[in-house]
Amino acid sequence: MINTHYATGSRSFTETLRKILGKDSASLLKYFLSYGGATPNAIDVLLMDEAHRIREKTQVRYAKSTGRLQVEDLLHAGRICVFFIDDYQAVRRGEIGSSSFIRAQAEKMGCTVYEYDLESQFRNGGSEKYSQWIDHTLHIRQTATTEWRQEDAFEFRIMDSPHALEQAIREKVEEGYTGRVMAGFCWPWTKQADADGELHKDVVVGDYIRPWNADENTKGMRRGIPKSQYWAYDEAGIDQVGCVYTAQGFEFDYAGVIFGNDLKYNPDTGEWEGFPENSYDGQVKGSENFVQLVKNTISYFKNMFIFRNS
Repeated sequence: MINTHYATGSRSFTETLRKILGKDSASLLKYFLSYGGATPNAIDVLLMDEAHRIREKTQVRYAKSTGRLQVEDLLHAGRICVFFIDDYQAVRRGEIGSSSFIRAQAEKMGCTVYEYDLESQFRNGGSEKYSQWIDHTLHIRQTATTEWRQEDAFEFRIMDSPHALEQAIREKVEEGYTGRVMAGFCWPWTKQADADGELHKDVVVGDYIRPWNADENTKGMRRGIPKSQYWAYDEAGIDQVGCVYTAQGFEFDYAGVIFGNDLKYNPDTGEWEGFPENSYDGQVKGSENFVQLVKNTISYFKNMFIFRNS
């Protein structure tokens, strides 16, 4: 029997998979940081999803570091290591798992490297043109698709208000599709529930007032509100606005995105400009690559209805 593990850098995605598949699946569904003390070649096939989220070093509380790079720990643990990478979807400072970095480290360790391009994405209904247009519009990369022409498989709409945005998503969910409202990290995130057990409503756009999804450390919330790691899977998650860290790894049929004020397009210069003073993301706002990281965050959400907060 082949010993195969699946590893990610996402707590929400991994814990949701474990919940769906049962507690015994925890031995097969792991994190990138799970392999610091692994025996060499202990895993026959190690699949690493969203490997662009690999960190420089594995840091686990109360555990001794191997002193190696995290990617070295992974290559050390697996006989065959498969890295799924999107070089344009690192969204936090310290995520260094680029194709070139992983390739260089693998070759340095004497590994034989095979590289393949996946030409379409499931979340885009297989439309490479849609991905190209999003990336081109955000100036992430130059592509041949400079304009979007509506296709049957997609709905892309810019909404007049966040109320209209949420209503459109709720209607799609009632029709049997999956959907959530998400936003850039442009509002504070209260970690203590209100006295009545409800999540504090931090996301405020005019008279649109909603809570973020629960944080993993949120205290005092009532029963029925999904924990942070289950927000994307639990039906009650539609009542909160999600952040990219909670949504990352999941697929929704429809994503409603509140486009915050940390990234704006300047028509005079033809460039996207970053405003870290409008960001509440401590992992990103101090980065010298702030604009690129915020662009990557927005590009992560596909099949979008958008409201621009201006």
